[in-house]
This record gives sequence, structure tokens and C-alpha cells, in this order.
Amino acid sequence: MRVKQELVPQVTKKNPTEFVISFWFKGERYRFSNGQPIDIDISPNTYPIKIRRRQAEVLCSAYTMAIRDGWIPSLRQEPIPITIDAVAKKTLSRKLSMDYSASYKKDLTYTEKLWSQFLQHNNLSDKPITALKVDTVRDFVFEYAPSPASMANFKRNISALIKMNWSPMEFFLTSAK
Repeated sequence: MRVKQELVPQVTKKNPTEFVISFWFKGERYRFSNGQPIDIDISPNTYPIKIRRRQAEVLCSAYTMAIRDGWIPSLRQEPIPITIDAVAKKTLSRKLSMDYSASYKKDLTYTEKLWSQFLQHNNLSDKPITALKVDTVRDFVFEYAPSPASMANFKRNISALIKMNWSPMEFFLTSAK
């Protein structure tokens, strides 16, 4: 049986082309693919494949030095669930920063405003995204679509707003600032 040494970082393969730094602390395994937790801007897996291993070794050295200077990994906490309203707001802000037409951006902004009002009226704003049901979206579309002719466009907009095409970690990182 292998003895687990605590706070001894080592480079391990996540898959054939990606590396992580792993170590044990208080009986739990920690794995890091970049230097963000120790405030170092190193992400080995973003480099060309030929030099990733070397960059991972540099990152491992950085973790070793940080641990030597007193850094320890923070205890894992349950993530705060992302709310239905927050998903739409985050998606809207992301889409507004992209290269879409002004009319599409205007439609999305209008749809998000109505969606937010609908959620508040139905006490759903603070519910986790996992609580969102198809019936809720259907009720919103039928209640707020300006006309039957524009219903398809309205459905497309709300679908774009509640689709999570971004990492939940991105939400936590940007909302913590």
C-alpha cells in the first residue's frame, strides 16, 4: 500500500495531453491545472503539447514554494447554486459583448427584462437553475409574446438566454469580483 505524503505536489497526467498538479492535504486529494489559487499566472495546458510537461513542472515548483511559504488549499465548500435569473443576466452580458447585430442585442435585452419581471412576479428569481421547468418557460412565452407571429422569435431569444454556454466556474469567478 502506498503512503500518501501530505502537501507534496507532483505533476500527474489528467489525460494523454494534459497535466495537473496533485497533492494530499488532510486526507483529501487536491488537483490544480493552473496557478490561480496561488496567484501565479501559469496554465500549462494552454501551451503547445510539446512544452506542456515542462510548464507543468514549473507550476509544480510554484506550488512547492507556495506551500513552503505557508499556503494551504482552502477547504472545499459546496458551490452556491446559480439562480435562474443570474443565468439569463450572465448570458445577456456575454452576448452583448459579442459581435451580434444591434437589433438582436436589443431583442435579447428586451426579452431578458421581461423574463426577469416574470421570474420576480412568480417568485422564481432566486431559485436554482435546476428548478427551472419547461412549463415555466412555456408559460412565459405564452404570457409575454407580443403576437403569435413573433412567438418563434421570442422562443429563440429566451432559449438563447437560459442556455448555459459558459462554465459555471466562470460565473463564480466573475460574480466574486
